Amino acid sequence: MEKIKKEILIKYQPIPVDLDGTYSIINQMENCICKIFKENGEKGTGTGFFCKIPFPDKNHLLNVLITNNHVLNENEIKVGKIITLIMNNKGKKEKKDIEIDESRKTFTKLNDDEGIDITIIEIKQQKDEINNFLDYDNDEILGIEYKRKSIYILHYPNDKKLVSYGLIQDIRDGKKICHYCNTEEGSSGSPILSLNNFKVIGVHYGGVNDKNIMTKIKLNYGTFIKHAITLFNEEYKNEINNKKNIKTDENKIEIDNKNEKNNNKNIETNESKIESNNKDKNEKNNNKNIETNESKIETNNKDINEKNNNKNIEANEGKIKLNNKDINEKNNNKNIEANESKIETNNKDINEKNNNKNIETNESKIKSNNKDKKEKIEKKIIETNENKRENDKEYRNEINLIYYTEEEDIYKIFGNKFVNNNKNKIDLIINGKRIKLVEEGLLLKGDNNIKLIIKSKITNLEYMFYKCNTLKNIDELKYLNTKNIKDFSFMFYRCSSLLNISSLHNWDVSNANNFESMFNGCSSLLNLNSLQDWDVSNVNNFKSMFYKCSALSDINGLKNWTVSSANNFNGMFLGCSSLLDLNALQNWNVSNGINFECMFYKCLLLSDINGLKKWDVSKANNLRGMFLMCSSLLNINALEKWNISNVHNFEDMFGGCILLSDINGLKNWKVSKLNNFKGMFNECLSLSDAKCLQNWNLSNAFISGNMFNGFS
Repeated sequence: MEKIKKEILIKYQPIPVDLDGTYSIINQMENCICKIFKENGEKGTGTGFFCKIPFPDKNHLLNVLITNNHVLNENEIKVGKIITLIMNNKGKKEKKDIEIDESRKTFTKLNDDEGIDITIIEIKQQKDEINNFLDYDNDEILGIEYKRKSIYILHYPNDKKLVSYGLIQDIRDGKKICHYCNTEEGSSGSPILSLNNFKVIGVHYGGVNDKNIMTKIKLNYGTFIKHAITLFNEEYKNEINNKKNIKTDENKIEIDNKNEKNNNKNIETNESKIESNNKDKNEKNNNKNIETNESKIETNNKDINEKNNNKNIEANEGKIKLNNKDINEKNNNKNIEANESKIETNNKDINEKNNNKNIETNESKIKSNNKDKKEKIEKKIIETNENKRENDKEYRNEINLIYYTEEEDIYKIFGNKFVNNNKNKIDLIINGKRIKLVEEGLLLKGDNNIKLIIKSKITNLEYMFYKCNTLKNIDELKYLNTKNIKDFSFMFYRCSSLLNISSLHNWDVSNANNFESMFNGCSSLLNLNSLQDWDVSNVNNFKSMFYKCSALSDINGLKNWTVSSANNFNGMFLGCSSLLDLNALQNWNVSNGINFECMFYKCLLLSDINGLKKWDVSKANNLRGMFLMCSSLLNINALEKWNISNVHNFEDMFGGCILLSDINGLKNWKVSKLNNFKGMFNECLSLSDAKCLQNWNLSNAFISGNMFNGFS
C-alpha cells in the first residue's frame, strides 16, 4: 500500500442503513447517529454520534456526543449555546435541543497536520433523554496493526442514514487515520467502525477531492479515537487534580471540627455520668424499702389464699359427683339407639349385595355374546383388506415412507403446504401441486403420531422452503427419502435463520442434477460439514448455490465432492464475505465447467486462492467478474497454469482488487481469441506496472480500452 501513487481507491457506494443480512448489526446502531444543526440553523452541517469513553480513567465511562471541530467549533459550544440534533428512528424524525451549560464537559481541537479535528460534548443521559451509545475500541494494540483492516462508516449526510464499506490504508503517528471508505457531503463527524467488532476506532473528517481525476475513489481522513480520548482527559487532568486538593483540604477541616466536637462530647459525658451515679444511689435505697414492704404483703396474701382454696375444693368435689351420675345415664341411652341403627344398616347391605351379584352375572353374559359377534366381524374385515392389498400391486410399489413426527411439528415444517382437508384424508402439497392423497389407515398410527407418505415418483422439491426466513430447526428432515429427487433448486432460498443443517447428513442425492440457489441467502450458515458425504456426481448446475452465505467461513465439507458433471458455477460463492481461502476446493475436477461468472464475487476477506492452482478450465468460455471486489486478494500466481484458450469474456475479472500488487502469474496466458477485456483490472490501485502482460496478443480484443481504468 505504501507504493500507491494516487490518493484514490475504488468507491464503495454508500447504501441505506435499513437493510437485512450483513447490515443487521448496523441497523441496531441507528439511534446512535444524528445530524447536527448549529444554533438557529436551517441546514445540517454534519454528522455526530453518541459514544461511551473512559473518563477520568478506564474504570469509569462518560457519555458524550462526538463530531468534528469544523462542524462545531469553540465558539459554537460556549455556555448558553444550543445545538439542534435530528435523529431518524425507524423512518420518523426526532428533533432534540442540547443546551450547553456550565455543568457539561466540552472539548474541541483542530490541527490538520496531526490529523486532529474533534469536538466532544458531555451528554446528561436523563436530562437529554438519550439512551443509545456506541462503544469505543479499547484493544491494547498499536495504530499500525489496523493497516488494511476492513471498516464501516455510518453517516447521516441527508435525510437518510447511509453505510459505507472500505479499508484502512494507514494510521500515522497513532493520530491520523487514512482510509478508503467514501462518504457524501454532510458526513463529517461520522464514526469509523471496525468490521471485526463494530466498535468506534476513529472520527471521519474529510477526504481528497481532485476534479482533474476522473474516478470515483478518494483517500479519506479521520482522527484516531484513542488519541482524541487522551486529549480530552489531559484537558481535564488539572481540573481533576484541583478538585482532589480542595477535597483534601475540606477533609482536614472536617477532621478538626470532628475532634472539637468529640472533646465537647466527652465533657458533657462526664457531667452526665456524675448525675447518673447520684441518681443510682437514691434509686437503690428506695428499691430496698419497697422490697421489704412487698415481702410483708405477700406473706399476708398467702395465708388468706390458702384458707379460700380449701373451701373451694370441698364445694367442687360435691358438684363433680352429681355431674358424673347425669353423664352415665345419657351414655347408656345413646348406646341403645346406636345398636338399633346398626342392625337396620346390616340388613340393607345384605340385600344390595345379592342384587349386585345378579346384575354382574347378566352383564358378563351380554359381553361374551358381543365379543363373539365382534371377532366374527373383524375377521371378515381383515380378510377383505388382505385381498384388496394383494390385488393393488401398483399402490404398494408406489409409496415410500418419509418420516414420523407429531402433527403440530408437520405444520411448523411445511406451513400451508400441509393441508388437513377432513377427518379421514390429508393432502401434502409441494410447490403448489397435490402430491399424495393419503387414506385413513395408511396415515394414522395412534392419536397424534402421523406417518407421512409420498409417492416414489416425485422428483422435484424446488422452492419447498422458499423464503422461510424464520425456519431454524429442520431435524425431522433426516428421515426424508430423497433418493429419487433430481431438482433441489431454491429449496432453502433465503432461510436466513437456518444455522444447523446436520439433519441433511444422510441424504441420498445421487440422482440430483440441479442445486441452483439451494442455500441462497442462508446468511447464518457457518460451515458445510454436514454435506461432506453427499454424492453430487450427477449435478450439472451449481449456480448461486451458496449466494450471500455471508457468515460461511468453513467449506471443508465440500473437499471430497465430485463435480466433474457440472458446467455452471455462476455465482456459486458470490457474497461469501467471510471466506479466507479456497483450499477445500483444491481436488475439484471442474474440467467440464463452462460458466464461472462471478463465482467468488464480493468474497471481501478472500486472500488465498492457492486451492485453484490445479483447476482445469480448458472448456471455460466465461470468467466475467470471477474475482470482482475480492478486496483482500494480494496475488494471483495460483492461476499461472490455467488454460484459458477458450475464454471469450474476461470483463471485470479482477476489478476492485484494491490490494492486488502482483499479476506475474498471468504472463503466459494465451489470449489470442476474440475477447472482452473491459475493466479486467479496473481500480487495481496497488499495481505498479503491467509489463508482465506485454506478450499478450490483444489484436482480437473487441473491448479493451478501459482495461486498466484507475491503474497507477
